[in-house]
Amino acid sequence: DSDKVMLAKQTGLSRNQVS
Repeated sequence: DSDKVMLAKQTGLSRNQVS
């Protein structure tokens, strides 16, 4: 679970930066 949460957070940050 922790890994998935961390991955989701990283993806969200990456998407925000790319946007």
